[in-house]
Amino acid sequence: MCHQSRGRPRFPLQTEFEYPPASEKDVVAEEEALGYPLPPLLRTLYTQVANGGFGPGYGLPQIQDHVLRKSDDSAWERSSRPVNLAIYLRKTSASATFAVPDYAWPDNLFWLCHWGCGIVSYVDCVSGHIFRGGLERNGYIFRHEADSLYEWFDLWLNGVDVWAE
Repeated sequence: MCHQSRGRPRFPLQTEFEYPPASEKDVVAEEEALGYPLPPLLRTLYTQVANGGFGPGYGLPQIQDHVLRKSDDSAWERSSRPVNLAIYLRKTSASATFAVPDYAWPDNLFWLCHWGCGIVSYVDCVSGHIFRGGLERNGYIFRHEADSLYEWFDLWLNGVDVWAE
């Protein structure tokens, strides 16, 4: 269901943790499956705060569910050619919003949260930037959301409607 409320935040601030922290073993297994390390802040949140279930949108997924989501996400399934996002952005002179063709998928993107209607926020584990993406007719459209995980979580914790930003 898409959230289209007016005059009030679309997603309430979640203050209780649904899951205990993830084990170091689970996080290492996730990183091995992904082929890249998680950003230090995200790793700390998973291992010292909670194993998902909190954050903007519908919250971070549990670490064990993330690899499963990879196979469920149509963008991952149709991806036959990974692309380095930093190189792609330099070559395309992309602005705050950019498109990736349906035959490619940016390397090093980690699923952060789902907003509904097929819209997902990702962290680029190389640059640390946060992007929101959604499937369009000929590919995937991304929009820059924040320069870092710290900024993204800080906005959410301060009650900013990250969706509207």
